[in-house]
Amino acid sequence: MTVLHMDPSKLESVIQNIRNLADDCDAAKSRIDSEFEAENDPMTIDDFPSAADKVIGNLNGRADTLEEAKNAIVAVNESGVGSMNADGVISCDIPDSVSINNVPQLVSWSEGAIDAHDLQNIVETGRKSNGRDYDQVIESMREHADDSVYANAFIDIVGPENLTQLPLNLESMPYGSGYLVSDEYIQPLGPNEANELAELEGMFLASASKGWDDEQCASVAKAISGSVDEEDELGGITVLNAMLDGHDENGDHINDLDFNDAFLTSLANRLDDINWDPNETPSGRYLSGHSLDPMAGVLDAMGNSPEAALDYLVRVPGGSGGLDVSKFEELSTREWDEQGLSGFTAATAAASSLRSSETPSERARAQFVADNSIHLLAVNTDESMYDDDAKARIGLLLGNCPGELTSAWNKTGDLKDVMQPEMQLTAASVEDVNILAYRVADSSDAMSNIFSGLVDYAHTRGMSNAQEKHDGVPEQQLKDIKDAYGDASEATGALVGIAKRKAANASADNLRSYGVKTAVATGALGVVLWPLGFAGSLVTGAAGVYFALAAPGSEGDGASAVGSNVEDLIWASALQDASQLGILDQDVYTYDGSNDDYDWIVHDPEGNYSIMLGGSGSGSEALGQMHAWSRGVAENLGDQTMNDLEDNVGMRYTNGERYVTDREEIPGYVEPAVEMTTSNGAGRF
Repeated sequence: MTVLHMDPSKLESVIQNIRNLADDCDAAKSRIDSEFEAENDPMTIDDFPSAADKVIGNLNGRADTLEEAKNAIVAVNESGVGSMNADGVISCDIPDSVSINNVPQLVSWSEGAIDAHDLQNIVETGRKSNGRDYDQVIESMREHADDSVYANAFIDIVGPENLTQLPLNLESMPYGSGYLVSDEYIQPLGPNEANELAELEGMFLASASKGWDDEQCASVAKAISGSVDEEDELGGITVLNAMLDGHDENGDHINDLDFNDAFLTSLANRLDDINWDPNETPSGRYLSGHSLDPMAGVLDAMGNSPEAALDYLVRVPGGSGGLDVSKFEELSTREWDEQGLSGFTAATAAASSLRSSETPSERARAQFVADNSIHLLAVNTDESMYDDDAKARIGLLLGNCPGELTSAWNKTGDLKDVMQPEMQLTAASVEDVNILAYRVADSSDAMSNIFSGLVDYAHTRGMSNAQEKHDGVPEQQLKDIKDAYGDASEATGALVGIAKRKAANASADNLRSYGVKTAVATGALGVVLWPLGFAGSLVTGAAGVYFALAAPGSEGDGASAVGSNVEDLIWASALQDASQLGILDQDVYTYDGSNDDYDWIVHDPEGNYSIMLGGSGSGSEALGQMHAWSRGVAENLGDQTMNDLEDNVGMRYTNGERYVTDREEIPGYVEPAVEMTTSNGAGRF
């Protein structure tokens, strides 16, 4: 703890002396100007006025900076946070975890300390604090949500052990229009303020934690977990989950908060020791709508921290050379509620993204998580437990195994990555993959994640083979592209077939008799962007095709969650790769003025043309342009390269659909549609 001491009167004297010096300099400059003018400028002093003005400005700027620092410290004292002794010296305690290197940071610390102090007073007394009401304090907190110095001050003043209690205390304050409003009392509070406060506290925790060392991370994690681990404190878990979960501003089903990895793992290691019962309502106060599972929020937050997720789920014991998977196995058999399972899928999806790591031990651990997560989710869970987030995250988990899915839904029918045979999944089976794909097949986000993985894998595989094995041999390079994207198209056909089968089941009369209307059955799914660029995916977007998938369904029953233009997207990506390799003749780019008509035809400084789709405007418009262009080239120049790529994609896609259409049931157990139920949100209170 650092103690800051300041005598306001002495500092004010210093500030005034600096301002006086600046004024004296300004007066001296004016006298010199006048005297030189009277003497008809006996010598040249052209640089003097600007140099003098710069010095005067620096002096006034330094005085302003000191004034700002003084005001910040005085404000802390006047708010009741600091203290003043008999000699007029103000003292403030600043935690060692807070790094203050300039006046703006000092001001941020001051504002954080004051806001925390005032908020606590308002919640405790129901009165304004320092003339401010609740809304004014909250507005200041929102403005500083990403300010780590402010966040550290707020957490220090409130105390990490009190963060979960403050929203509960706020929840206990009077609501409704009958509450007294005056200069002294605060205005009535609505029903959502406690949730909003918890969310802000979660943002402060994330922002502050980025600057903590391991010791500070462990200390704060201990304080927070200790505030919710007793029977009469379990309602605080709902607050903790509100703090850590639910931050998804862009709707990508990935937590937006960016925590220190050490803080998340330390917190998770403490929270997983707390016993809970998903069927028991907590005694005392709690936030409704949030899980009582202590692990729900911290696992959700790990969805944006792959390293933290992997370090927590699978550990490397010192010196043993093996893997400690006991924590993962324990969680895999946990009695999850909906929100808890969603958090678990976030953590496993994030950890699985590190299968591409260049560090062998990290890659091996991520492989274990991906392999076993697919199997255990298929075996130990059912679709009634999945919310929208869980479905999208399972889609991401599957999308992070694109080589295995490509093989599973092609001729080989196994789970082997042809680029990395040593990474073959062994715990999971093709049936497990099919079960999970079917369960999430009514989620357009999940389907987009899987589809992105398949096409990105085709891009990586095709370009790698073409550049590393067949450089300078265009015919063989074209075959590499056709093979890679043909396999991706066949796998996509199988994926779409699964989605169509799911949609058909969802539209059955016996399902409607149960009153269940899913998004896929009503056609309520919106347009999906591909690739989505989800955090933690392998190389999402590497192929550079930033088009919109066609809307999955517009009306009526039986609409698939996958859009109708997936074949076009695969072909467009294959065509771009062929272009980047120089396989296409340069004549095709200038056919009928194409290079001037289409902004997706670009050229390098040497004047060589190629296709670059990422910069195109309207995706659907560009796809139409590409089809018209390729047809014109084939008919008028006789170049069938682009048509051959398209025909190959189409033929393989049709083969892939037969993976489903030729069978009465998809390989693997698929729940009959009649058994589908809407989630009752068990475990949320």
